Amino acid sequence: MIDEFIANTEKLTGAPISTGSTILSGPDAFGQITFTLTGIVDASHPKPVSIVVTGYIVDSTHIELIESDAASNSGVTPFGTTGGLAIAQAAGSYGTFANSSLSGNFVYGITGVDLSTGNIPPSGIYVPTTLTTAAVFNADGAGGLDTNNANQGFMDVFLQLSCVQIACTKGIDGVTITGSQISSSFTGSYSVDSSGTGRTTLNGFSFVSDAPSPTYSPTIFFYLTGNASGPAALILAAGDLTNNPKLHYPSIGTGIAYPQSSATPGISGPYGLSFTQVGSSGENDGTGQMTANATSQTLSGFADSSINSGLPSLPDQSFGGTFNSPADLPFSGVLENVNQSSAFTVGNNGSQFPVDYYFIDPEHGFFVETDLVSPSPGSAQVSFGYYAGRTPLCQGCP
Repeated sequence: MIDEFIANTEKLTGAPISTGSTILSGPDAFGQITFTLTGIVDASHPKPVSIVVTGYIVDSTHIELIESDAASNSGVTPFGTTGGLAIAQAAGSYGTFANSSLSGNFVYGITGVDLSTGNIPPSGIYVPTTLTTAAVFNADGAGGLDTNNANQGFMDVFLQLSCVQIACTKGIDGVTITGSQISSSFTGSYSVDSSGTGRTTLNGFSFVSDAPSPTYSPTIFFYLTGNASGPAALILAAGDLTNNPKLHYPSIGTGIAYPQSSATPGISGPYGLSFTQVGSSGENDGTGQMTANATSQTLSGFADSSINSGLPSLPDQSFGGTFNSPADLPFSGVLENVNQSSAFTVGNNGSQFPVDYYFIDPEHGFFVETDLVSPSPGSAQVSFGYYAGRTPLCQGCP
């Protein structure tokens, strides 16, 4: 199934891929393979169309994908501009997925587009990565999210161009900043499609500790992999598709979910990281390395980011940070530029910004900036990142 959100009509559809879909070529000696997917239907294409996707095989269970029908020799009318990841489902799982297939603790991260009027032509322009989301929850295997769990799920949602909450409509302490932020514990429900393909709908969310106003009722689609380790699902997320609250937070995003380790939460040792940020100064994307000291609960590292791309004399910008006790998930902290560096953009902050860390396992996790609007006056920017344990390239290498 392919789910599509069409910004100009705000319509979500579930479109089957027809049996006529084929492998056009490959894989070749380098692992390149080309697919044609037929039967795609959406609000802009009421008749079935075909799209061409080129894949680059990473290993036996992963393929990196990019849409390639814009090429002159594709043989089809260009459809769009798409990139993504294919993950093989566990052997024998396709057709057998049920509610019991989603059980236990999970962490997910999503980035996407805030479809508020300031971000949709003709009144605005498309700005990517203006939606950032991270969450942790427990699925009970019977259609409930955190309904029988002592520690309810927690979700951070930030829409950089939305203007429906009081901080934007009326301002806080005399300061008005565009943006909507939701940080709250929650409960919800889910349902695995009866076809057994693994397509799962998460909805019915009720926010508990800090319920947003207006209310927020997202619809999130998980595409289950059935794998006991590694990615548990690929995600398509949309905001407020129900008639009530009538698209208070229109958005679309994609992401990935992981089973959460039962190991003691925390970060310690060397990691690599990547991040994206969007604010009034534009988009900043970067990669880097960091080391976490579990005893002092501090971070140190350096990063190369796109805001420094035109300044070859400024590579490896240093940064620091802190993190609080991970007794609760997520656990909070700070990332900051140090030594007059500019690894990160910081919005309206001086040199730092607060984040929530979402622990996946001792080697992996997400982080998301948490001050878009509050505390006042807010940073007016969103940030999302991923970190993974760093291993030596060779024996004895640092």
